[in-house]
Amino acid sequence: MALSTISANTTITASALNTVIDAVNSIQTNSSQVYITETWNNGKSWYRKWSDGWIEQGGFRGTGIVTLHVPFTTTNYNINLTADSTSSGLCIISEHFLSKNTTTFSMRAQQWDSGHSYSGISWRAYGY
Repeated sequence: MALSTISANTTITASALNTVIDAVNSIQTNSSQVYITETWNNGKSWYRKWSDGWIEQGGFRGTGIVTLHVPFTTTNYNINLTADSTSSGLCIISEHFLSKNTTTFSMRAQQWDSGHSYSGISWRAYGY
């Protein structure tokens, strides 16, 4: 199907629009290329769902229990944690996740110096 340019005043019929939608759906169905099917963002919290079932999600909070925005199908997912310092200079903080299931995980941060502090933990979880 050849594409052509249309002007701003062109009226597109429902039939023509449905033809385009069918073509896009066909490409997605017959393609081995993975694509994003859904996204959500609310300030510091976010997620992305992919066509092959892969899920990426993240957020920012203090230590404690994180409820995942989208449940994973298994506990075989990865978690990255990064503590955000509120002070300038070297701040030694160790982030740990303590336990996880398909809908939540528990995390904490341990500070190794008393001259600095941290504001919370940025987290990212990804898997199926």
